[in-house]
Amino acid sequence: MIASEREGAIGLAPVPVGLVRVGDAPLALGEDATAGVLLSSLGPGARLAFIEMVGSDPVDVADALERAGRREVPVVVWAAGEAAAEWSVEVCLAARERGRAAVGLPPLLSDERPFGRRVGHLFWLRGDLDSLARQWASALPEIVAAAASAQTETLPAMVRIPWTWPEATRASAARLQVEEAFPQVLQRLVRGPAGTGAPLELELSAPSRTRLAAAERLLRRALAGSRARVHPRTPGPGK
Repeated sequence: MIASEREGAIGLAPVPVGLVRVGDAPLALGEDATAGVLLSSLGPGARLAFIEMVGSDPVDVADALERAGRREVPVVVWAAGEAAAEWSVEVCLAARERGRAAVGLPPLLSDERPFGRRVGHLFWLRGDLDSLARQWASALPEIVAAAASAQTETLPAMVRIPWTWPEATRASAARLQVEEAFPQVLQRLVRGPAGTGAPLELELSAPSRTRLAAAERLLRRALAGSRARVHPRTPGPGK
């Protein structure tokens, strides 16, 4: 896998967009050659915030999509019509949705779009290089809207989850896992609102809604299958 942070202008409208290129062919070509092909195909409308290339192995694709999901910019996912790569993207997106459902989070997988699918702020453009420019033009209005929305999501955010004390071993381990993965997300135990039946709440606060959502998702995944009580979250200021 090759990953890098690249800055560059694509046309006149400086909309920041990330790119995850899935498939074995770009790894053989090298990052610069592949990036040049993509940049010339996407045309005007965005500024490339980063590019990451990953092979068609489903494990690598899952890791790349997880990282992309934590980004605070729209991310285009493209497999250039390679059958194995397209299959891996399809499988990994479906697995992400099953994981969200398992911990009680709402689904993100969208209906079919002319360009492919939108999954949150991930835009999966299907098809080969010949259709890429057409798909990009179709997806661009939604990508611009997602970029504008991302700017508002940089506001501080907080959420509270009813908690129990003393903590179960799994619950303590889950909080530690979140702390290690998201050191910028602050955690504290606070007294729950009167009459809610939750004497304590775990408060998570972060500098952006995107990071808060990713931290909460990790916490719930770590707790899934345990006996720790996890109640529906209580939105805090900024939500």
